[in-house]
Amino acid sequence: KENRVADALSRRRHISALITLRTQFKEEVKSASESDIYFQQVKSALAVEPNDGRYKGFHFDNEGILRYENRVYVPMLNDLRKKLLVEFHNSPFSRHPSITKMLADLKQKYFWK
Repeated sequence: KENRVADALSRRRHISALITLRTQFKEEVKSASESDIYFQQVKSALAVEPNDGRYKGFHFDNEGILRYENRVYVPMLNDLRKKLLVEFHNSPFSRHPSITKMLADLKQKYFWK
């Protein structure tokens, strides 16, 4: 007998990786990025030399959000990292994972320095 609910819950790691940036969070990331030193460093380097080896895998998406291998850069400003951690932890898909598991799942979608 198939148990589809249990099967779906056992795949929650994969489901949680599919959580997309909400519009408000995207706007907060974009706004905070403009004052973020690391963001500005990467932006300047890529503007001068788009193939700069130090930033291989980095790019800006069509909304101006910095990505590394398609993971979103989250600036340190405005408690965005904390907001992301809290939201991810409280997500119905995450079901309060351990910190190690939660961080591993987050690393699939986001990065920071």
